[in-house]
Amino acid sequence: RAVIGTNPSLLEPTGFTLHGSVVDRWGIWLQQGISHEDFVALRESYPLPRNLSLLSPPDLNPELIGALNQSQRNKDATQVGFQRQVATALSAVGSALNLIMGNETLAPVLQPVWDVGKALTTLQFDINRTRRRLICDVLDGSVRKATVGIPSTTWLFGDDFRNRVKEVQGLNSTSKGLLPINVRKGPPSSTRPQQAPPTTVPSGNLNYSRPGPQKRGGRAQMAKPRQQQQQQWKSYRYNNNRQFQNSRHHK
Repeated sequence: RAVIGTNPSLLEPTGFTLHGSVVDRWGIWLQQGISHEDFVALRESYPLPRNLSLLSPPDLNPELIGALNQSQRNKDATQVGFQRQVATALSAVGSALNLIMGNETLAPVLQPVWDVGKALTTLQFDINRTRRRLICDVLDGSVRKATVGIPSTTWLFGDDFRNRVKEVQGLNSTSKGLLPINVRKGPPSSTRPQQAPPTTVPSGNLNYSRPGPQKRGGRAQMAKPRQQQQQQWKSYRYNNNRQFQNSRHHK
């Protein structure tokens, strides 16, 4: 038993027992919700107080509307609908608090009603934070930086969001101007000598000239064979001329 602990099924449930009439109604509403007509009537019964505009869900800053697609705007509108319901609940709690705080005989119920208001304001803040996070996920880095540390007002990202974006973008441009210019270097050249592509002799081209002979010692290696060919050609012509003259002489 010291290792596995107490059987949780034997533990008595904590909390208080809710009145049966409340259980019956809240149970149905938690499973099925209330009709739209009932909620509209509920919202009209508890208008928002005129001296606390933060109860109302903040509007999306106009600078961001063009940066979001239709699907992202629809998601934000859904969150706004949740915030409107929370605002109605807070307005009802606020009405009860006004009655309690003006009547000392109702002081015992002040604490729980006060805690309801605290829980609902926390929920409103959490929904607000979720809206901001979902939008920041699709924003450019510089614009996302401008949202840091700005509390929501009647606008989701505060009243001075446009100037904050300009300020951050200006700082980014200034920072880039202070960076050294990186000279792009080309790839290192290879130390291996490049071989010339092999030349092919076109078929049937009698005017094709072969590459010149490599020189060694200032003279061409093919010089001697070429001189021998010229001498042979001269002697060949000389012999032919002699034979031709002899044949004419004998005639």
